[in-house]
Amino acid sequence: MSKKKRKKGGRSHGGYGLGHSLTKNAGWIAGGLALAGAAVVLALILTSGGSGENGTADATSTPDPRVAGATPAAVIPIEAADEGQQVNPRFVPTTIEGKAGEVLEIDIRNVGTVAHNLRVSGSDKEYDTRDDFASAAVQAGKEVKLLLKIDDPGSYPFRCDFHPDQQRGTLILR
Repeated sequence: MSKKKRKKGGRSHGGYGLGHSLTKNAGWIAGGLALAGAAVVLALILTSGGSGENGTADATSTPDPRVAGATPAAVIPIEAADEGQQVNPRFVPTTIEGKAGEVLEIDIRNVGTVAHNLRVSGSDKEYDTRDDFASAAVQAGKEVKLLLKIDDPGSYPFRCDFHPDQQRGTLILR
């Protein structure tokens, strides 16, 4: 096609070429691509649940400085269960035991349908204070490990932060 013909009427897009349209909307396109990329990264994080191989979280992924690098003296298994969102959330068993002054590993396996976690009150026996030990969220079908060490014998309440009024238990340290 000759230059003369293209000038007269060979253009579309309101008289501007496709290149102009792309240049004019480059900011919107780049923003959309960045947003899509962020959504993919977030989806990968959420579906992995922070897990390592075979769907279990690595106990050293975010070590508590009070027990970082310590080898657990005992492993205590516990299940987080439910029958759906806000329907009978519970721990099985509700009472777990260990030795005071030892590093304990609590293996929390979520056999329910919604996310759970496990928070053990520290020596002050109050929640949401600096001496608590709390696990990461455990997605349905996954397992997370919580390392803790409390020096004083006694009973320490624990709960799920997502279901604090229903899902509770007691850690007894002898």
